[in-house]
Amino acid sequence: MLLMMWFQSPQGVKKNLQRTYASWGPDFISSNGQGEVRAKALFALAWFHAVVQERRTFIPQGWAKFYEFSDADLRAGAEVLQQLFKKG
Repeated sequence: MLLMMWFQSPQGVKKNLQRTYASWGPDFISSNGQGEVRAKALFALAWFHAVVQERRTFIPQGWAKFYEFSDADLRAGAEVLQQLFKKG
């Protein structure tokens, strides 16, 4: 039995995160005076989006179904976070 482990994220994850952060911009990330907490929440959302997008490449090896998580879902998630931070 061969066991392989990687400690580096696939290149697709990094590029996806860079693309997401480039589209958001620094003003969007730190708006509403909730700087650090909001930035962490947006990073978690961006990371989840990147991992799911990259994982679609490996469907035959690990996932039984095709899970769609598009840029529209990323925008919707960011809007939900924005509404949560407006209330708090």
